[in-house]
Amino acid sequence: MSGIQIDIKRSGFPVKIGEVDLWFDDSLENIVNFFDAEKKLQEKDLEIAEKLKKYEDVDETNMDTKTANKILELKKESIAAFYDETFGEGSFKKVYDKYPHVDELESIIVPISKAISDAAIERQNKRMKQAESELNEIDKKRAKKK
Repeated sequence: MSGIQIDIKRSGFPVKIGEVDLWFDDSLENIVNFFDAEKKLQEKDLEIAEKLKKYEDVDETNMDTKTANKILELKKESIAAFYDETFGEGSFKKVYDKYPHVDELESIIVPISKAISDAAIERQNKRMKQAESELNEIDKKRAKKK
């Protein structure tokens, strides 16, 4: 007797940032996580702001290389939280290695979020319509049997 094999397809869609290919998992679980991510990212920003306060030698009025590097690292940490939360661990590094421009990577966060949100909602609506159609077909088959 042979076993039963059920394949599961990976859900989601590709997102291309410049030349870097990423993947957005549009499973219901990840969509919920995506819409909750803003709160998590705000918490991460507050955590980073607290870290900045702890650096006693950071003087934003007298910027030197050491200060600039500390601020850059904290800003990268904040932006990385979005990319890694949205596309998976290591995604920010992948994009930053190709495009080492923190301000630009930060400026595209809102357009990325909007595009993903729109696509995810559209795909979820299609799934719901498909499920509804399948249920209607089942009901029709049941009605014919009676």
